[in-house]
Amino acid sequence: KKNISLHKQFLHTFWDSISIPKKVFVIVLINLHIMKYLYQYLLFFVLLNSCYTKGQNENFGNSMDVKEVVPEGFCPFICQDNGMYITGLLNDTIDICLLFDTGADALLLDSSFACSNHLTINPKIKVNMIDAKVPVQICSDKTSLNLCSNHYDFEIIPIFNQRRIFGDRIDGTIGWMPFREKKIHINFNNKYYAITDVISDSIKNVWHSIDLIQYKYRFYVPANINFYDGNQINGFLMVDFGESGAFSATSTAFRNIKVSNDKRLSFVIRNSDVKGTSRVDIIKCSSIRLGEIVFVNPYISVPDIGRKESDEINIIGKIGYEALSALGEIILDFKEKKLFYPQKQSNNITFKNFITTGIMFVKDSKSENNIITAVGTQLTEQIEIGDIVLEIDGHNPNEKQFDIQDYVMSHKGKDITYKIQKKNGNIQYIKLSIQKL
Repeated sequence: KKNISLHKQFLHTFWDSISIPKKVFVIVLINLHIMKYLYQYLLFFVLLNSCYTKGQNENFGNSMDVKEVVPEGFCPFICQDNGMYITGLLNDTIDICLLFDTGADALLLDSSFACSNHLTINPKIKVNMIDAKVPVQICSDKTSLNLCSNHYDFEIIPIFNQRRIFGDRIDGTIGWMPFREKKIHINFNNKYYAITDVISDSIKNVWHSIDLIQYKYRFYVPANINFYDGNQINGFLMVDFGESGAFSATSTAFRNIKVSNDKRLSFVIRNSDVKGTSRVDIIKCSSIRLGEIVFVNPYISVPDIGRKESDEINIIGKIGYEALSALGEIILDFKEKKLFYPQKQSNNITFKNFITTGIMFVKDSKSENNIITAVGTQLTEQIEIGDIVLEIDGHNPNEKQFDIQDYVMSHKGKDITYKIQKKNGNIQYIKLSIQKL
């Protein structure tokens, strides 16, 4: 205390004895000294923060996306379960997350989303939708939608339970018709998109293009499906962003094709639009060609529903999000009916093996239960459609950091134990082995 008192006395005497210019000089020196240490502190903080962020990225791996800078005019989108989800504003106030689906027409809303946001549903009026087996209710409010700096108005919006099919992440679906005079530029690698009026000459002169065929409100590309035994199917594939897989085919296109058991996996699946189940085969092909693009060793799903799609053009199936995203970047020009994609050193896109434990499930939006929607035919005596997945090797499948696809991929050659609740409430532990095609 005595030393502090002497220091204070000295400072007061010193300060009173010097002139004003010297006082200003001293104040500047003190500020420079403080700034020096402040700069060192800030530099240390920046280095510490960068090391922490780097450690986070290394620890979480692919589960943490490194955000890219979105170019001007583009908007980010969410990729989940092989689907492109875009966000916007409904009626300028309601946040909405929509699945972009070129297999749909306009705007369709989930029924629970419409109810929770107090949209007017007219119970007396129902409309028939393309590909729907039953009429659906409509929202009769005049509704506006803002997407990526573009404004759209809708007077009639079909309403049905989409979360039953896609899970609780979805508020609705947006089809291609609102963009019929536009071009949609999608960068799958960096996950951003733009809705534009023109395509630059630099892209037109450098990128490749495939002509689209429009038929009954849908767009198709010519394709050749080739098999390991030399057989081939020629026809048209519908461009369907709502199809999460790579390719699907009509059963009529495959009725004369014989595929060996080592190139086929069979599943019983829950029907999305009607009650009951049906069978789907996953078949490995040698290649599928679209113009100059060749998909090598792709797999294609084939339902057992025998329905002839068209007599006017030979529709053999669909190309879905997984295959389209493998191109890295595309532009869909609905007005000029073209699909643009960048040039690459090789036009061959090789698929990895199809890997599964034999079951698939989706999270129910109301109960938050993970309900099994597909079961391998060899497992139907143990597991049924509608059973609930409680745990996977002790992990809760609802955990944000748990990704079932990554988990299965990392456990090749090992059994995975599922804790399953049966419809009668009984709990079973079932070991499932990894299957690949």
